[in-house]
Amino acid sequence: MDFTESWQWPQWVAAVWLILKLCLGAVMHGKPRNEPNISFPISLVQCALILFLLIPGGFFA
Repeated sequence: MDFTESWQWPQWVAAVWLILKLCLGAVMHGKPRNEPNISFPISLVQCALILFLLIPGGFFA
């Protein structure tokens, strides 16, 4: 599958964003989180937005 033909800019942005978040998560793994504003629903919304961008772009096809 040629991603350059089937993906548009939102899918590329979401894929790069996901990779950066995974790298940042790996760096921060094991460190205590002191930020009170980070919550589980925000993570759900971010995951849903990424999936919303990747599914129409044919990421799971």
